[in-house]
Amino acid sequence: MSLADKIPGWAPDRKVTEVDGGFVVTVTPPDFMALPPESVLLTPDQFERYKEWRNGLLLIQDALPDLSQEDLERLISGIGPAEWQDMWVDESEGDIGTG
Repeated sequence: MSLADKIPGWAPDRKVTEVDGGFVVTVTPPDFMALPPESVLLTPDQFERYKEWRNGLLLIQDALPDLSQEDLERLISGIGPAEWQDMWVDESEGDIGTG
């Protein structure tokens, strides 16, 4: 369990739906971020490793090395690549901000 999971209102909401051939994990960022949910399709094997990560037995990158960095971030925070890009673009320069 992460620190965010222990602070009310800071943890993303996660829902799992079983589908043919696997599981869809939908992660909604905390309400204060006002971002849409993101979903990742996991195979049954990946889902077992996902549960090990959620139970604190493995780091996510060790549990799911076969997923992209974008999918790992979706599972961690519920934030997709477009939203990350939007958060780090310096609108005055149209480029990635430096701080």
